[in-house]
Amino acid sequence: RILAANGDHDVAVLSRRDVVMPHRCFDALTSALEVWRPEYVVIASGTHEHRGVLDDLDDLGYDGIVLVEKPLFADAQDIRDTGDLTDRRYVGYNLRFHPVLLQAQTLLAEAKTFAVSVYVGQDLRQWRPTSDYRKSYSADRRRGGGVLRDLSHEVDYMTWMFGGWRSVMGAGGKFSDLEIDSDDVFSLLVNTPKCPSINIQLNYLDSNLQRVFRAQTSRGTLIADFVQNKVQLGDKTWNFQVANDDTYIRQHAAVLNDRDNNLLCTWAQGEDVVRLISAAEMSASKGVRVCR
Repeated sequence: RILAANGDHDVAVLSRRDVVMPHRCFDALTSALEVWRPEYVVIASGTHEHRGVLDDLDDLGYDGIVLVEKPLFADAQDIRDTGDLTDRRYVGYNLRFHPVLLQAQTLLAEAKTFAVSVYVGQDLRQWRPTSDYRKSYSADRRRGGGVLRDLSHEVDYMTWMFGGWRSVMGAGGKFSDLEIDSDDVFSLLVNTPKCPSINIQLNYLDSNLQRVFRAQTSRGTLIADFVQNKVQLGDKTWNFQVANDDTYIRQHAAVLNDRDNNLLCTWAQGEDVVRLISAAEMSASKGVRVCR
């Protein structure tokens, strides 16, 4: 919908579902590539399917641009060498294009950051009110669901802004009465090159949607709120108007028109998020800090 509405793009859809939409539909990747010959492929299947779709694209000789929905893979075991194709492949961490994050990043670049506390939570039953949450991708661990992967935007933008990660302590699992088999709560304590302590808390449980981080810096406390769409530092406040589609529009534009855009999540950065997620799960299961 966004690609068709913004710019001169012809759009087709590949799906195993019997869908009715205004775009041409294919049910096999081979025919989609042979008939449609796309210049840009967006992989929006379940996380557990990403590796297989990418392998199929490679086997069929596709060398165009690819955007893979986040997270890149369900597990670090899926990471493998992709040769010279990595400069045409990106991961869909569209929150990097949010004006709140960009304003916070600018302010943080002008200060020394001592500690960050990140929080995001919303009751899973509120995510898609018209469908049964128990049948959703999020509820199914086998399909790559779970809060640690679903809300990995926070893991991505924190490591992106603060230079990657050095070590992590993780704690989490399925704790609530939600009828799911994936993790509904996860906490990470991450050490990074540019900030010694980042505490990231993720959950499927908060009855009031919250998405915010607080940074303790040499210039004071910075608060970035993605629900209120505002940034505060000391006595100054920056407010933004943000529509639901804005970050997706900007991300697609960056991929298609300006692939040198430093806001895009590169293939290597996407892999690094997967490694951190796997390390956090290992830490949680063994009760130890995991270092790179």
